Amino acid sequence: KKTETEYVIIDGVITETTNDVTFAGNFSKTVTNGNEGSLTLYIDSIAGTIGNITMRCGNSYLVGASGNYSMQPLQINTILDLTINGRKVEIPDSVVLKGCGPWESYAPLYGIYYEFTFEGVQLDAGRNEVKFSFKKSTAGAINCWGETPSTMNIDYVHFDTLGAALPENYEIESLEISDSLNIAYKQNINTLSVSVVGTVTGGVKMGIDADLYDVNIVSGNTEGGYFHAGKYTIEVSLKSDPSVKATKEYTVTAPKSFVVLNCYVELVDGKVYYVFAGTSTGYEAEDFVIFDGAKELKFTASFTEETFVFKCDVTDMAAGTFYPHMTVEGAKYYNGGANTNGDIRDMGLTFTDGQSVTLNGKTYTIKKEYSMPTLVVQ
Repeated sequence: KKTETEYVIIDGVITETTNDVTFAGNFSKTVTNGNEGSLTLYIDSIAGTIGNITMRCGNSYLVGASGNYSMQPLQINTILDLTINGRKVEIPDSVVLKGCGPWESYAPLYGIYYEFTFEGVQLDAGRNEVKFSFKKSTAGAINCWGETPSTMNIDYVHFDTLGAALPENYEIESLEISDSLNIAYKQNINTLSVSVVGTVTGGVKMGIDADLYDVNIVSGNTEGGYFHAGKYTIEVSLKSDPSVKATKEYTVTAPKSFVVLNCYVELVDGKVYYVFAGTSTGYEAEDFVIFDGAKELKFTASFTEETFVFKCDVTDMAAGTFYPHMTVEGAKYYNGGANTNGDIRDMGLTFTDGQSVTLNGKTYTIKKEYSMPTLVVQ
């Protein structure tokens, strides 16, 4: 977020106000690079309801040249997707961020803010994940800097909702866990927050106060007090009547990471192995290829939750030097070295220059060349 001076148009004149605007913005750079540029808000609703979402934003569709600039009206559905709990909200063509100008300079056109509204948006009982995701202009719009206007400086987002009537006396007849629950890898289990929706007398759905129910992790690995990669079953039960309960299955996925930290040769049961070890999450053995030019080394892989060991059987390798390279899911391994050709080196990689083993008159030596743990067979 940033803060900038606010301007308004009074009688056709751009006028500086005494206010500043603190905004979230600058989404277009990440969108242009093919990455996600989004803003996510969470709204808790006591019951399922509809309402309007109003945003106050600065425009980015600036066109023109020196001495004649203007902000063009920006049709929101051409640069933005809106989802509620992953459910896409259809934005009509009529939702438009106003333009302004012309003006002799592009400054301060970008400091003029207007409101627009998404009408009739459905919110669920419980927690709602409201996500504004920017995208490259589907209308092919380009501003005067040659950029897609896939951004807005967002001053505020306002939710105006209509409530649902609850009976004066009611019982909670059933529970369900809100779809908004997310469990992160390595998250402390004590920080688990579960939003629960209850169906009460008359079939009305409403958010349930957290003091009224218990949360239990029925299955899944919680060793060490945190969530590991794998499947979990979460259960909620009403404190006043534990027979009223609900369960939900979740899969926690480890973020993908991979770093080679050690390399060595070893002799085990009459075989010589060229070994690579380090840290890894989210990958499987078939995601990797170890190669030198056209030559590829087969290996056996063993993984723990966060470590790996690859053992290449090089017992029958012919005399010569093998320069280790790797691809990960088809892309060249790169971990901060000078090259991007997949060579295995640098970034904490440790090995002993000259470490060797001998079998049947052949010597297998780790030799440092170009900072790489090459394998020399003599």
